Amino acid sequence: MTVDGDYLTRELADYSAALNGSQDYVLIIDYAHEGWALEERFAPHVLALHKMIGRYGFDPLKTCIIHHNNLLIDNPSLYKDFCAYNGYEPFDMIYSQSWLLNQAKFISEKFAGQDAFDRMAASYFQNPDHGIVKTHKYLCYNYFPRFPRVMFLMKLLERGLLSDGLVSFAGFRIADMEYDFYADAQAKLVYWPEGASYSKTLSALADMSPLVVDAHPGSTKNILAYQFDAGPYQKSLFSIVTDAGFDNGLHMKRITEKFLKPVLHMHPFILFGEPGGLAVVRDLGFQTFGNFIDESYDAILPADRRMDKIVDAVDELCAFDIKSIQAMRSRVSDAVFHNFYHLAYGFYGRVRHTSERSVIEYIQKALDSGEPIVFEVPLVNSEPSDTAVRSYEKIDFDSPLVINASFAWDDIIVLDGREASRLQDNRTHGNHCVLLRGASGQGEKLRIRLEVKSRGAKSLMVHIKSPLHTEYQFIYNLDLGIISSSDVYETDSDIECSAKHLDNGWVGLEFDGQIGRSEGPLHMAIYLGREGFEYASETPTGVLIAKFSVSALRVQRTESSS
Repeated sequence: MTVDGDYLTRELADYSAALNGSQDYVLIIDYAHEGWALEERFAPHVLALHKMIGRYGFDPLKTCIIHHNNLLIDNPSLYKDFCAYNGYEPFDMIYSQSWLLNQAKFISEKFAGQDAFDRMAASYFQNPDHGIVKTHKYLCYNYFPRFPRVMFLMKLLERGLLSDGLVSFAGFRIADMEYDFYADAQAKLVYWPEGASYSKTLSALADMSPLVVDAHPGSTKNILAYQFDAGPYQKSLFSIVTDAGFDNGLHMKRITEKFLKPVLHMHPFILFGEPGGLAVVRDLGFQTFGNFIDESYDAILPADRRMDKIVDAVDELCAFDIKSIQAMRSRVSDAVFHNFYHLAYGFYGRVRHTSERSVIEYIQKALDSGEPIVFEVPLVNSEPSDTAVRSYEKIDFDSPLVINASFAWDDIIVLDGREASRLQDNRTHGNHCVLLRGASGQGEKLRIRLEVKSRGAKSLMVHIKSPLHTEYQFIYNLDLGIISSSDVYETDSDIECSAKHLDNGWVGLEFDGQIGRSEGPLHMAIYLGREGFEYASETPTGVLIAKFSVSALRVQRTESSS
């Protein structure tokens, strides 16, 4: 259940009626889309939720809130003290970055089925500036006129920094909203340190608005959140991400999905948000850019001082010309690529697994069912696009020295004494595949083992390749009926392969060797049929895959051979 005004009221009423007095339930409310702050502006919403739970007869001891306020993890007594002060029994709390995960899922589904991640990575690796002339030093998106964003843009304007960037700002009138955001900003200036002196700058910003970076038909706040236009990123050198919250960090410490856009487009970024936001980003497995940007702002609690420090950091970078910033940005190229790779090939699956497991385990404990709740994270995108040619299943292996991974899909059958997973073209007829993306493996000693059995498919293709160097690849085509009928194509690789008949129509495949000479990421795809091949059959065809394992051992290199 998600919190959405009247909708929640209706849902609670319906659930209460359905339970009809039964106590065999657990109520979980997903509040993670905005976090849960206990400060003055949001406390009435929290109190209203407590009252609503009581009004419909739900037990607060059987109620749980999913949130993403990191502050409540660091100091859970904040919420308990809040409840004690207001005379309410506290709900259970589960931390989850569900909003962040939704955006990561969208990115994964939008790009993975098109091999776009591979193309973007190779393009950046070979030409970080995309061969496009940089027209601006930074990029900064601001659709909704939250007051901290307005204040920040006014400070950039007064220092002459606004023209250095590609900056969007919808202005003070938002479509389909009658609220006067200009009057709101005027009122809040009084409470901001030295804010009264910005009244003329506020008027100047209003006169300049709207500021447009890229336009999309029917653009709204929600539509723009899911637009991924690479052009503005390719024309600029770093991003300033103005997050939804900007306060003193005493009641809320969270980040939203907004920083994922510069990560996807391989931009270093400044995070204009709650204090400690960069620390949260690092906790999620991403890297930040302290050797390119002064990130000391992240530890400053007072909002006005933190904002000034961020403006100082922007000013410090923009004091250089575009060519100089380009040269300086090379210091963080490893971090930029690490972030892209983490988002593209591992972040969504790993963090979703952690977040959802906590919810499942809570339900199991709350219901005390005695029956274990099976928790599985499917490796396949749940709803691939109708236009997708392939249906991908992904596994991430990220150890820097040794890779040792095996598949454990949720689509498991037991056949001939083996646990096997189907690879089948049951969505559209075409060459579907299973795709492994490894953060390492190139230039390492590979050992790959699997057993396959035809379920109608006539052939199988194994393609091992570097996502960064198209010349590093190994392709093995196998006729599943006559396994002696196979062909190999390889460049810059040294791999020995073999196929042998096993029992009951199973075929054992073995691959040993090395792709490329330098260290780097490695992909492996197992195609159902040859690449680009369309089946004439009207019935689904496929193969079973069992006993799949991949391992890679780092090659010891001397200085002269590295």
